Amino acid sequence: MSEATVVRAGLASAASYYPLGPLNGAVPPAPAWFNAALQIEPERSVFDADGIPIELLTWGEIGKPGLLFLHGYASHADSWRFIAPFFSSDYRCAAISWSGMGKSGHRADNYYEFSTLGLQAVAAITHAQLAASGRRPIVIAQSLAGVISTIAALAHNPFEALIPIDTGFRHTEIPEADRKPVRMGHINRLYPDIASALARYRLSPDQDCENLYILDFLARLSLRQDGTGWRWRMDPKLTTDIRICWSPELLAKLPCKMAYLYGERSSLVAPRLAAITNILPAGTPVIGIPDADHNVLADQPIALIAALRAILAGWRE
Repeated sequence: MSEATVVRAGLASAASYYPLGPLNGAVPPAPAWFNAALQIEPERSVFDADGIPIELLTWGEIGKPGLLFLHGYASHADSWRFIAPFFSSDYRCAAISWSGMGKSGHRADNYYEFSTLGLQAVAAITHAQLAASGRRPIVIAQSLAGVISTIAALAHNPFEALIPIDTGFRHTEIPEADRKPVRMGHINRLYPDIASALARYRLSPDQDCENLYILDFLARLSLRQDGTGWRWRMDPKLTTDIRICWSPELLAKLPCKMAYLYGERSSLVAPRLAAITNILPAGTPVIGIPDADHNVLADQPIALIAALRAILAGWRE
């Protein structure tokens, strides 16, 4: 469901799912490519969306074709910091943090509708000047962001193309009575120090991840200092209907091109791949990323970059 998130109440403890704990707050070594990507700093700004400040990161020259990177549930715009720079020479790139996540503002009513979140992605096009080339931008959307951006595409048609990454599109409708909102109030715990907070960071759904340098990077930027302790940045009162009703007819009406990427070990997508593929728009390329679980960005970032480059090159021809 998410790019990265904290432990959820009631989940069984598994040491492999909390790999940062043994580091005791130390920063794990990272490969040269990762450090070089982080050196390409984005421009940081904020724009207003329905009275809520939305965090915006941008790379690359205005006037080049636009790429909009959208993160998954409980993550943040900085999760694209080691991906977007690989495209910033040829594209105007942008990433946002959804309201209630990252450094974006929180809603007073605590309810984050997907249609409202989609409007934040649409607004980012204007504020990041992603359409200055005369072409609509292409959206690269991790997990839940694939659903949000698809809803935005159907309602507003602002994108030239959409690339969901391990988005678990449902192939059957969920009865209204069975839809249950997700509440994240348990993440409001105050940790006495950053090492204690990092020790409780995990990916969701549960999975192993060998790239500790990526987990550490994502975790640190998911935290904020609060007095003498540390809390997660995500709105602890956030409520959203994560079990969205998804009708197959909606994807068939998508007004833009699509390519679909997934992790070949994904516990969310791999078991339902045939059903998901069956409801994607006709002709949609479906590309598996080897040795990747749901959080493809954390598992196989280089393979993901290569796959995205190949798709984008094919569309530009």
